[in-house]
Amino acid sequence: MTDLELMHHYTTVTCGTIPAPRGTEHVLRDDIPRLGLRFSYLMHQLLAVSALHIAYVSPDSDSSKKYLSRASHHQAIAISGMRPALSKPITEGTSRALFAASAFLMVGTFATNRGLGPTSPDVCEVSHRCPMDGILETFSVVRGMGAIREATSKELQRNLVGDLFGTQPQSTSCESLRVVEGRLYLLQALVMADETLDDGLKHAVCAGIGSLLAFMETKSSVTIMARKELSVVFGWPWTVSDELLGLLRKRSPAALTMFLYYCIVMQTLEADYWFLEGWTARLGIVVAMSLRGSRWEEVAQWPLLQLKVPKTRSS
Repeated sequence: MTDLELMHHYTTVTCGTIPAPRGTEHVLRDDIPRLGLRFSYLMHQLLAVSALHIAYVSPDSDSSKKYLSRASHHQAIAISGMRPALSKPITEGTSRALFAASAFLMVGTFATNRGLGPTSPDVCEVSHRCPMDGILETFSVVRGMGAIREATSKELQRNLVGDLFGTQPQSTSCESLRVVEGRLYLLQALVMADETLDDGLKHAVCAGIGSLLAFMETKSSVTIMARKELSVVFGWPWTVSDELLGLLRKRSPAALTMFLYYCIVMQTLEADYWFLEGWTARLGIVVAMSLRGSRWEEVAQWPLLQLKVPKTRSS
C-alpha cells in the first residue's frame, strides 16, 4: 500500500518537480513510469524519489522517517538492479531505462544528502555527516553510471531525446554563468602560476576547471535539461577525475576553492528544485572552515561572498 501511495504521489506531484523541457511534462508523468513497468530498477528509483519528496514536503511529520527509510530501500534495490544491466551490452531499449534511472538516481542522491552539515562557519564540531562527503558520494554514484553515458551518448542524441522529449532543446545564454566563467579563467591562471603546487595537483584542478567551463559555454547544447545551469550541475560530476575527487576528499585548498564555483551555479537552482535546496550554504561553510588560515582563504572570498558565507573568525 505504501508503494501504491508513492506511485500516486509521483504521478500527481513529484513528476512536476523534476526538470524537463516545457511541454514535455507527460513524458515524466506517463512514459517514464510505463518504461518502469518493463525495467524494475527504474520503477524502484521512481518510488525512491517519490518517497524522498514526501519526506521533504512534510519534514516534521511522524511518518517522515518511514518515507526516508522506504526511499533508502527502493534506491538500494534500484542500484543493485542497474549493476547487472550495465554488465551486458546496452541496447536501444535498455539505454532508455538506464539513462532515465541514472538521472533519477542523481536526483535521489542529491535529495538523500540534502541539509547535511553545520549552519555556522564558527561551528567546528558537528554531529551530522559532512555535506562535502555527501556531495562527493553523489559524484561517485554519478561517475559509477559513466558506462551509461559513454555507451549510449550517440544513441541518446539520435533516439532517446527525440523519442521521449521531441526535438532536442538548445540551452540559452545565461549572464550569471558568464560572470562565473570570467572568474574561473582567472583562477585557472592563478593555479598554473603557483609554484608551490605540484604538477599533478595543478593538472587535476585545471582539468576540473576546464570541464566546468566546457559545460558553461554558450554554444554547448543540453539534451533534456530545461536550463543551462542544470546541465552544469548534473553534467559536470560525470567528468570529475579520480585525482580531483581525491583532492576534494583530502580538502586540498586549491581544489576546494575551485569547487566553490560549481556551488555558485548550484545556488541559482536551489529555489526551483527541492532536491538541491540547502546544499550550497552548508558546502560553503565547510569549505570556509577548511580554508581557515590557508593562503587560499583570501582567494576564495569572492565565491564565498556569492554563497553568502561570512568570513570566519580567526582561531
